[in-house]
Amino acid sequence: IAAEVRIYTREHDIDDPHFAEVGGPVVIEDYAYLGTRVTLMPGVRIGHGAVVASGAVVTKDVPPFMLVGGVPAKVIRERSHDLRYKLGYAKKIPMNIQVGAGGVRLPGFLNVDVRKVEGVDIVGDACNLATIKNASVDTLFGHAIFEHFFLGQQIGALREWKRVLTPSGVIVMLGLPDFSVVADLYVKCAAGVVGDRFDLHNVYRYTHGEPEHATQPVWPTWRANDGAAPPGWIPQLHKSLFDPSYLRDLLAECELRGAIFNYAYPEEDHALCLGFIATAQGIPPTGGAGVLKTLERVPGLAAFMNIESLHMSEATKPRDSLVNYARALATTERPKLSQKFAKAASRWFRGFMLAS
Repeated sequence: IAAEVRIYTREHDIDDPHFAEVGGPVVIEDYAYLGTRVTLMPGVRIGHGAVVASGAVVTKDVPPFMLVGGVPAKVIRERSHDLRYKLGYAKKIPMNIQVGAGGVRLPGFLNVDVRKVEGVDIVGDACNLATIKNASVDTLFGHAIFEHFFLGQQIGALREWKRVLTPSGVIVMLGLPDFSVVADLYVKCAAGVVGDRFDLHNVYRYTHGEPEHATQPVWPTWRANDGAAPPGWIPQLHKSLFDPSYLRDLLAECELRGAIFNYAYPEEDHALCLGFIATAQGIPPTGGAGVLKTLERVPGLAAFMNIESLHMSEATKPRDSLVNYARALATTERPKLSQKFAKAASRWFRGFMLAS
């Protein structure tokens, strides 16, 4: 039975003085096929192996193996009797989604981004997947997106992603800067990713995201009230700090079970990136081998990470009070910070722009 098929079992007798209700059961026998927008009127029987063409209105019984079409439906020809396929419910194929896709299109994924750029299938907000049905997504992937959410959006986004997961579905997030590693590299004057040493410029790249480079035309116009922020600066800005313990607590707050790991970007030495794999009902992977097995769901993984650098993170710190603050902000819609900042960010808060 195809889409938008209508089956009626009752109707009115237009010749009856009292416009009486009449009708009868509709019977559809095995191996019958109804095309799109077929209408079956009360009391008809669709015979074994019969086919009703799209848009047809069936007012009389259709004999077995007959193809009918038109309004009202009439016999067109007889169908082959050699039917070897097995009856059963169609297998529901879970979808895969990439949020914050930008211009990076993943094959086999529905690519979602708030910007209308090449490679994006759905232009929309990753925090609100209203067009996606419950329990319909097998893999939800994002790279370098979560750090761009306002603090008050993080819990809501995770809960929304949890809603769309199948029982065996997973959330795979990559590209979150690990502040504990960034701070350690700075204190130790380690070799820099940019320049000879890990100075404040290197710190700024990870804690703030160098939003000055996000003024390309793909961002809709956004300016603060005082004109200080160019288009794209606010959405590209990193708006929170992360470490393994905070991620652990954030996932627990949303009743998600996760595996958290560190890794380096391709062609970089410092494993200052965090990633996590989270599941609502399944068992998250344990150990690096288990994580890598799950990451095989993401095509072209080597473009996002130095696979050999991956190792499990140690979330040993007590619960971070930042999670409590994030929860409070999630229930009050937006941070109660300075009124000047709140007004400047208001037009972005509801449909927050994703960055990659």
